[in-house]
Amino acid sequence: MSENDAISRISSIKMPDYYLDYYSNLSKDTYTIFEHAAFAKSTLVDSSGIIEPKIAFDLADRVAKMHDIDIADPLRELLRIHGKELSALIISKEIALGKYLLADATLQQKLDLAVRVGLAIVTEGVTIAPLQGISEVTIKKNKDGSDYLSVSIAGPMRSAGGTESAVTILIADHVRKAVGLSKYQANCFDDETGRFVEELRIYEREASSFQFHILDEDIERVIANLPVELDGVDTDPFEVVNHKGMTRIKTDRVRGGALRVLNDGLIGRSKKLLKRIELYQLDGWEWLGDLKGAIQTGDNQEDAAAKRMREVITGRSVLSMPNRLGGFRLRYGRSCNTGFAAVGIHPVIAEILDHTIAVGTQIKIDIPGKGATVAFVDSIDTPTVRLNNGDVVKIKNVKHGIEN
Repeated sequence: MSENDAISRISSIKMPDYYLDYYSNLSKDTYTIFEHAAFAKSTLVDSSGIIEPKIAFDLADRVAKMHDIDIADPLRELLRIHGKELSALIISKEIALGKYLLADATLQQKLDLAVRVGLAIVTEGVTIAPLQGISEVTIKKNKDGSDYLSVSIAGPMRSAGGTESAVTILIADHVRKAVGLSKYQANCFDDETGRFVEELRIYEREASSFQFHILDEDIERVIANLPVELDGVDTDPFEVVNHKGMTRIKTDRVRGGALRVLNDGLIGRSKKLLKRIELYQLDGWEWLGDLKGAIQTGDNQEDAAAKRMREVITGRSVLSMPNRLGGFRLRYGRSCNTGFAAVGIHPVIAEILDHTIAVGTQIKIDIPGKGATVAFVDSIDTPTVRLNNGDVVKIKNVKHGIEN
């Protein structure tokens, strides 16, 4: 997008004149700096003669430039009408059918790009997952000779988040149907369900922990029913023992990216995925409702607390246990200084906690179960606390908090 295009698009958005001037000046200055950088790069003093970052105006522009495909204008129109979820499916199907690509592109190339573009739209073009989280999308053969789609996942897929990484498989199934490929037939060569069970438990024990604990029977049900193959590259130097040398799995080592999509995505967030499937109007995924999904290691609060304590890194503060009456709670919302994955707390809380929490501190919260970064927001309610003498007091301001 040129400077004139950017300013023209900004001008088409209804906003006060002072905002329009502000964004127009930002755009002009950015393109001026870009031109200076391009001239400096052209001297070839640097190892690269081009500027690697690209200027993008919005989601459609980001996705188009991320994958070097001319879809910005049609995608922008789709987003306006359908929103990002359905737009991802529509544009992915069009790419799979050959639209926007060169005539000599192979079916495998079309499907690979279709899945990546769909994931880029769902993740809003701000994570590395569509580029490096998907290793490759290939067409393989079942034992009966029919063609099916296989998606190979790499470690960086974790940047997409559990739900979005699982949506990759939904998008892959959608484009598979569009081009008429058969379903993936698990276990037609080897015990692939058993391989995933063994592999996941080894990864869990030797390599890293997952967000959720899942049952073996859920793993077996998912792999047996997936319409596309979930594959992956090896990520850690730990090998399976009982399922080596399998026909369709290239490595004997654990495949961390694929395991995270399976554990934290398809199974751990199966209930959320069912809502997406209903929105997408996909059929053949009804079995997802039979999964038990994410489970706790025990049924009572003591077991849940013990699980949390095992996850705590040595030296980190624990402010409250899960579901503790009177425990530490956050008020959710957005302010001008909070962005993605950030939570706002009142500045007085820092004083009360003797600055255990400060701006930029990373915390793990119980609900919705993700990490977050702290920012101070003085426009929200001050905290209510219980003093050492048992009195419950609503703190008025920072001075009041220090005094109490």
